[in-house]
Amino acid sequence: MAVGDFVQEIAPFRRGALGKTGPHVIVGRVADADTKAGRVVAPGASDNSVKLPASAADVEAAAGVVVYHPNSEVAGAAGEENATNDHLDLVEQGEIVVEVEEAVAYDADVFVRHSGAELGICRSDQDGTTTLTVDTAVNDKEYFVTLDGAIFATTADGTATVTEIATALAAEIDADAAYGATSSVGVITVTPVSGTTIVGSKSSEISTTTNGTAAKMPAAKYRSSTSGAGVALVRLNRPA
Repeated sequence: MAVGDFVQEIAPFRRGALGKTGPHVIVGRVADADTKAGRVVAPGASDNSVKLPASAADVEAAAGVVVYHPNSEVAGAAGEENATNDHLDLVEQGEIVVEVEEAVAYDADVFVRHSGAELGICRSDQDGTTTLTVDTAVNDKEYFVTLDGAIFATTADGTATVTEIATALAAEIDADAAYGATSSVGVITVTPVSGTTIVGSKSSEISTTTNGTAAKMPAAKYRSSTSGAGVALVRLNRPA
């Protein structure tokens, strides 16, 4: 088996602890809100502050992961280690232990919650659906969409409607074991069996919306695995 085939638990490690493999690039910032060590934070209201991510854009611009410091424990409200206006150390590059809300796999992409109760916690996928909307019906035209590199297509008949096109295209997608797909009045809802759905090239008459409550953190990979919620090691290669 390859290393990634093993479940490598690191439960004894505290979230926010530095991993052994360096080098680490660590920067200082000020907390805009109470937060926990081992959570991902985004640029805040000022150049020197950070906040919990509240959108996919916040995750994509993530400032780093909060480092654990014993002298900050229970400083914030409701068990948060860091209170508003506390000084934080963030790892921009290197390995750090993060908090995860579900099982994650070694060498997989890191997704971060930006909606819900546990902002900044890490997980394995976007936790949501992708919507494909057939905006216009064109007779005798081929409609296609690429999902994770796979092409799905259907050809409209001579009396095409957006509902008919969406129904046929949804059936093509749903036939693939990697997805579940339903349609209603020209709108297709795609749910991946696992991971996230990446939309590639598509017909110009189709628009897309991602409805996930988590987003992919760029330049981040899991360096351990878990069989459930807990902690995992992450390697960050964020630009300094």
